[in-house]
Amino acid sequence: MSTGSEGAFEPTVNPTYLTPGLHNFTTIRVPAGVVVYVAGAGPAAATLDLRATGDVRIDGMIDLSGGPATQNTVASRTTREGRAGSGGV
Repeated sequence: MSTGSEGAFEPTVNPTYLTPGLHNFTTIRVPAGVVVYVAGAGPAAATLDLRATGDVRIDGMIDLSGGPATQNTVASRTTREGRAGSGGV
C-alpha cells in the first residue's frame, strides 16, 4: 500500500532515473516514448518498488537493468528541462 508521500509520478524526460528502493506515489503514468531507469550500480541497482494510491498506467518502459553509477536522479516528478535534476524533492 502506498502513502502517496511523493505525489504523482509522470516523467516527461527521456530517459528518467529513479533511485533504487521504495517509492510512494499517488498515481503513476509513464507515457509512451519515456524510459525509466534505476540510477546507480551495485546489488540494489535493479531494485524498484513502485506503489500508488490511485491509477497506474505504463505506456513507456521501466528498465530494471540499472543505470550509470554517476547518474543523478530526477529532482521533480514532472521535470521538463530535458535532463535529470540533482536529486531530492
